[in-house]
Amino acid sequence: MGWIMEYSRQCILIKYLNHLNGDYVTTVSWIPEEYAITGNYIKLKDESGVWEDGWRVAKVMSRKETKEVNIRSRDYINQRQASDI
Repeated sequence: MGWIMEYSRQCILIKYLNHLNGDYVTTVSWIPEEYAITGNYIKLKDESGVWEDGWRVAKVMSRKETKEVNIRSRDYINQRQASDI
């Protein structure tokens, strides 16, 4: 039996704040490939670790192994610490 690789997809996600006037926020996030379907609604964890409903997958983009995504997920912090004066 062989090893099964898991993949993630980088997606643009939209959350509507007010459907009446069209207010919304967007974010870009790596999500498991099985949920990365345009039009799907998913939950995301906020900064405090609470799951937040209502994020719609607007666009599916890059594909990478989930293991690599997890390893690279904190790179921006290292870059920021190295560049801040």
